[in-house]
Amino acid sequence: MARTRFICGVAALTLAWSQSVDAVACQSMTYLLYGTDPKCGMDSPAGVKNACGIHIHVGKDCTNASSIGGHFWDKLISSSDPWQDVTYHTLGSKAEANSVVVRTGLTSEEIEGQVVVVHDVTGARVACSPIVELVANSFLPYPGYKGSLSVSGAVRFTAMDGA
Repeated sequence: MARTRFICGVAALTLAWSQSVDAVACQSMTYLLYGTDPKCGMDSPAGVKNACGIHIHVGKDCTNASSIGGHFWDKLISSSDPWQDVTYHTLGSKAEANSVVVRTGLTSEEIEGQVVVVHDVTGARVACSPIVELVANSFLPYPGYKGSLSVSGAVRFTAMDGA
């Protein structure tokens, strides 16, 4: 009996119920943030790495900049950083999006306890929050950040691993 599974929003057809599909896990990210960079409008600046970005990082502690590290994804699945094109857009006083799909190759269990970092228009790290129960909502200024931005709100993750 054939069945269809959705993996990262793409239908994958299996030929029989006993066969499996090599699923690449994704996360759907929904967020409502306040205090993000007002210069992050509809278009992120071209050629500025991490400008207006919102990403999961490898670290698990927002109090130590040296442990936060870079973007978190399964490098065995893809050598290309799936977070590179993930940006927010500040409209009025907030940045908001529903169902931003990121093909990380990671399960919910693997992202639990990591940190979310918010970047400004220059690509600088301005805020950090741990992910607890697939929600980042305890934003602190990034260690050493001296600017005026003060990010608050929540980022929620939902697994899209076809299960």
